[in-house]
Amino acid sequence: KGLAKKMIGFIEDFALENNVYSVKADTNFDNVAMLKIFENLGYTHCGEVYFRGSARKAFEKVLIKEQPKNKFDF
Repeated sequence: KGLAKKMIGFIEDFALENNVYSVKADTNFDNVAMLKIFENLGYTHCGEVYFRGSARKAFEKVLIKEQPKNKFDF
């Protein structure tokens, strides 16, 4: 349980480490579990894509690299 969220987190971390600041993914319209995961992880519906002749719901998340905190910040 939670494997999909862990995998997506790994993908997001890998993207940021390689200066990629946007992740796009898609799933079937009836894949309720994956739709909920994308929603919970902050992905935004951005359109439709077609794969093997079928429409799929497309999502995107813009990633922001966290700035390291200065040890003197209060």
